[in-house]
Amino acid sequence: MEKGLTAGQKANVASIIAGQLSLNNPDLYYKDIVKDLDGNNHAAIHENIVILEASPSQLNNLLELIKPEKEKIESVLFSKIGQNFSNSFEEYHKVISQSNSLETGVIGIGLRGEYETIKKLTKKFCLAK
Repeated sequence: MEKGLTAGQKANVASIIAGQLSLNNPDLYYKDIVKDLDGNNHAAIHENIVILEASPSQLNNLLELIKPEKEKIESVLFSKIGQNFSNSFEEYHKVISQSNSLETGVIGIGLRGEYETIKKLTKKFCLAK
């Protein structure tokens, strides 16, 4: 995630990326509902989600580094363009589909897959604050 984002923006980007990863990977969450003794539902995720920060240039570099790793990891992007199209999916879809990744102004990249590969790709990033 881009370092310069506010805490609210970071939470928004992380939730959007995690939501898309869970749609792409139904096994990311347990199929059974996990309830406490009061009957309240709890999140039932199989894998940790770690949120890291990086500079815009590090994110752009990561885009290039993940290309040869497509067999080992999945990536989901969120961009400045995405921030500008709140609740306007058709317009967002049109603009994104006519742009390359760098043109979209990537501010977040979600990765899922082989742990060691992801660790190697993100080793220079720091934990989000």
